[in-house]
Amino acid sequence: MKRLFAVAVALLLGACGGSSPETPVTCTPSGTWLTTITKGQASTSACAAITLSPAETDLLNIPSSGQATYTSSTTSSTRGYAGTITAACVANLAFSDTFNAGTDSAGTPITASATDSRELTFNGSSVTGTGTITVSTSSAVVGFPCTLAYSLAGTRQ
Repeated sequence: MKRLFAVAVALLLGACGGSSPETPVTCTPSGTWLTTITKGQASTSACAAITLSPAETDLLNIPSSGQATYTSSTTSSTRGYAGTITAACVANLAFSDTFNAGTDSAGTPITASATDSRELTFNGSSVTGTGTITVSTSSAVVGFPCTLAYSLAGTRQ
């Protein structure tokens, strides 16, 4: 009876897209993805003014088990993300950059730091996800620090 129950559960999991302990889930989303970004809620008007490219061509590589690199290219820039990917095809990736943001009223240079964190779920030939851009400055600037949320969806090319 126990054996029959175990077989029934394994068949049910397989029919529902799950897996039994004997069948490990594999994730193979390496390749090129075309994604569209939709801007979400911003914490301040300064972050609301950030321009996001509506479309990206993204390249995902899995150099070793559990690790991922993700290059996102638009017509104006290329960003390299790094992070982890699970056996269930969920990638947690981040990109950070520091740049000159001008000067304050005393002429002191202001440095801005931005971090873009993404959680992406790959499912066959589609990808969906969410991201948050966090921007801070080296000295007090109205509207910073701030965050901008976005969503992302795309297909394998």
